[in-house]
Amino acid sequence: MTAKENIYHHIVARYAHHPAGFTAKDCAQFLVIKRSVISHYLNRLCEDGKLRKHNGRPVRFFVTSVGTIAPPPLRRQDAFSDLIGAEVSLREQVGMCRSAVDYPSGGLPLLLVGESGVGKSFLASVIHRYAQQRGVIKNDKPLM
Repeated sequence: MTAKENIYHHIVARYAHHPAGFTAKDCAQFLVIKRSVISHYLNRLCEDGKLRKHNGRPVRFFVTSVGTIAPPPLRRQDAFSDLIGAEVSLREQVGMCRSAVDYPSGGLPLLLVGESGVGKSFLASVIHRYAQQRGVIKNDKPLM
């Protein structure tokens, strides 16, 4: 799911039947995203015809096509599910980690590099847990 689709699903869940509409500031508060970024996505959603914009002070948005909303796709449930950004900003890196573990004949070696405090140890533990879930590593084998 793209960031725009994700934002749209959150907006519909909250404001689909809200007669007064909502502002970019309202969305920024409940989505915890900068107002300027939200404004960008809201304007793109207006261009797509999913939102209607009322220019005033403040600019208000209204959901236009509630009946055509597809439910959000089911998320894969594995060790990476709790990793923030696994389905969005870290999707490519998580995909490479999954591919390395799932590679035939027991997976591929991985080298995690980065500055101190960026989460290399945490990612290693997630990869280890994923490898256990996939049966590449036995459940009684500790992370070394």
